[in-house]
Order: sequence, then structure tokens, then C-alpha cells
Amino acid sequence: MWKKVFSSPVAYFTFGLAMGVILLSLYGRQNIRYVSSFSRSVIIPQIQPSPDTPKTKQALQLLQNMVPLVQKYPWFKNLDEYLLIKVTDADNSPFSVRIKNGEVTIKPGWDNSQKPTLAVEKVYTIHLKRLNQILADGEIEDQEKFEIASVFLVPGLQALYNSDVLYFPGDKRFLKLDNFIQVELTNSFNAKDSDGVPIEAKATVINADGYWLVFPGWQGQSDVRYTVDVDQLIHYYYLINYKFKELKPQDLLGRSAILDEYMKLRQETLSYSKYK
Repeated sequence: MWKKVFSSPVAYFTFGLAMGVILLSLYGRQNIRYVSSFSRSVIIPQIQPSPDTPKTKQALQLLQNMVPLVQKYPWFKNLDEYLLIKVTDADNSPFSVRIKNGEVTIKPGWDNSQKPTLAVEKVYTIHLKRLNQILADGEIEDQEKFEIASVFLVPGLQALYNSDVLYFPGDKRFLKLDNFIQVELTNSFNAKDSDGVPIEAKATVINADGYWLVFPGWQGQSDVRYTVDVDQLIHYYYLINYKFKELKPQDLLGRSAILDEYMKLRQETLSYSKYK
């Protein structure tokens, strides 16, 4: 009986139609999952320099002390960064730091006439002192890299999700960005803060109506989670803020090697998905 049913043209058509509907349904769900377009939510204010106080002078001196120390590292010449830093325990002193071709310019205040690569609003003098200490010996150990990266995790994610490539015209679902993301920078060294407490570097990224919001710590139950080590975090930052920076909207999909590199890194660091 069943052999006769499936041998008829009508049966083959009906079966094919049903399979097509199922496949289209699965494809549609996959497409709905990922965010297709974004809106910029980061507004950087123009901030005047803080009054000249002993604390602001100390913060500026600590920043200036780092310049000759970091210029000794060969990789420093490759950086092209514009940093906005606010030193919280130094009367919230704001500083603009331009790094290019191995040269550094530090100015009090936030100048928003240029888009910053990083805006770090919670830096403390103890971070600046520790950074001076790390740079002074001419070699940055893996644990020290983690200490530095843990301070920059949240502002680093804010910079990634404010990258120009995300705001090119067109559908962005090919980047496979979920609405609710958690990120952890692994502390495999049991590195501790100044109070002797193990450093926890976690963040939550939420897309709300196309706007990316980044919060410290893990909030709620995410769609996906990414677990990265320091080298992988640096790889993400370099890939999006340097390699993707070279792209134009018209050749984004044509540069398959860069997209393949991004997808490979994404897959390597994906540690949880509610869709699996």
C-alpha cells in the first residue's frame, strides 16, 4: 500500500513541499535569531580639564611616566589609538591620549572631535601605578597581560560594538551576533586585585532595539556565552578595530579571508549557547 502511495507524482510533490516548508522554517528561525541592523548608542561628551590639584597632577605624571617605558616595545609602533581616560580617584580627571607611529600625546580633558578607539571611565591611580610597574621591567608576563586586559574588558567590548563595520548599510546577520551575550576573560593565573581578591573579568552585552549596551558582570540568562583568554581578546580587538577598519561597505562580503578569520575565532570562543 505505502509503496503505491509514494510512487505517485502527487505524493512526491506533497512530500517535497513539506520538506521545503520545514527547511524554510528552520532557516527563518536561524535568521530571526541574529541581529540584522544596529544603531549607535555611544555618545562621547566633551569634558573640560579638571582643576589643577595634587591628585590630577599625580595622575598626569603617572600617564607621562609610562610613555618612555612603553615606547621600548616593538609592537607599540603599530598602534593607532585614541584613548579617553577618566581617573576616578583623582577628582575624575579626564585625559585624551593619542597614540600613533610610536608617538604619544597626552592632554587634560576629553576632546570628542575625533572618535575614540577606547573610552575608559573607571581607571584608578592604583591601575596607573601597577601599569608603570609592569612596563618598567621590559617584559610583560601572561598574568600581567591579564591584569591589564581585565581593566579594559568592558570599554573594549563597548569599542568593538561601536566599530564602524557594524554600521555599514545592509543586513548584518552574517556576523551572527545574538541579542543577549555574556563574555568572560579567564583568570587562569588566579591573579588578585590590590585587596587580595581573585580578579573576575565578566561582562554582559545586550541588544535593545538595535542599540548595543555593555554592563560589567553577568546579568540574567544569556543566549550565548563567549570565554576568551587574553590572546583571543586581543585577536578580537585587532581583527575588528584594525583589519575590519580597512574595509569599505562595498567590499565587506568580498573579503572572505577576514570574515573566515572572525567566524573561526567566534567558534573557538563560544562556550555556551541556548540553541544547542
